[in-house]
Amino acid sequence: MPPPSRAHLIRAAGRIAAQRQPPPAAVDDLPLASWQRVQRCYDLIVAAQQREWRYAARQSRDRLRRSLADLRRQLDELDGQLAGSGPGYSPSLRDLYEDLAALAAEFPDFSLDMAQATISVVTEPIVLEGVDLGRFEIELSWRELGSRSAAYLVRALEERSAASDSSLVHPHVRDEQLCEGEAHAAIRRALSSGRILDFFVIVAQTLATYNAQSAYLTLDRWEGISCADCGATTDDDGRSSCERCNADLCDDCSYGCSDCGRTACSACGASCAECRQHCCHSCLSPCSICQQRFCEGDLDEGECAACRAEAAAEDSHQPLCLGQTSLPA
Repeated sequence: MPPPSRAHLIRAAGRIAAQRQPPPAAVDDLPLASWQRVQRCYDLIVAAQQREWRYAARQSRDRLRRSLADLRRQLDELDGQLAGSGPGYSPSLRDLYEDLAALAAEFPDFSLDMAQATISVVTEPIVLEGVDLGRFEIELSWRELGSRSAAYLVRALEERSAASDSSLVHPHVRDEQLCEGEAHAAIRRALSSGRILDFFVIVAQTLATYNAQSAYLTLDRWEGISCADCGATTDDDGRSSCERCNADLCDDCSYGCSDCGRTACSACGASCAECRQHCCHSCLSPCSICQQRFCEGDLDEGECAACRAEAAAEDSHQPLCLGQTSLPA
């Protein structure tokens, strides 16, 4: 694509400079709703772990991480407001033109869409720890400059998503949204002040950086199929599926129900409270007294052995009524 002309860059800079942002709003309330979502996700993890639902616990952990990221973002924005860094920006026409010209020189694949009010660049192919993720397009809407909303998208230009999750095109990109991590404050400052060149450079550098601790999926699990129970990556030869929900399982987590024999993941099955054998949920029944769940072989007329023994012990120690025994002469 040929680079945009000087006149084209000046027109774009003029349109960006003409943007008028609303005056800084009052300081927001504390993000209590986001904190409540974090608490709910945590409670779900605890409940799933107590019931040995490994798949459900893993899903809840993923939701908790996303909720924590959202909470951190809102707290950072609130901190910025308290520090006096409001959402307004006022770059000059010259500053904007120079940023656009430098951007065109920095990124050979650079484009302006005047109708959609967007600026786009394409990165060089990104390779992280030997995994080739291909090129990425970063698209910024200049109408959103200075606002607190999501002003940009990150798109993969090659189909090299994670084998276990097609929405993951990069360890830190899901559904075209970048998990900014430690770059969050720098990106927000660049957006709020209208420093377009700095914004694109920071996002491109973030894409070229890998942090296993904050990744949606670590690179050692990028290729292959992720086991729904333990999270290990396996290939097609070592894979089976839950016959209840079709979740992928590795060989180590693939075991059948002791009653019906069907393969069930941890979300679709549980252990019998007596024999500890893995069973489908539908093959487990609650004891009518203690309500713990047992397989068919460990229930007698709806009661487990422990509850029957306890009931028998209580019966054997019942005191006799006066009318049920003879008095001495």
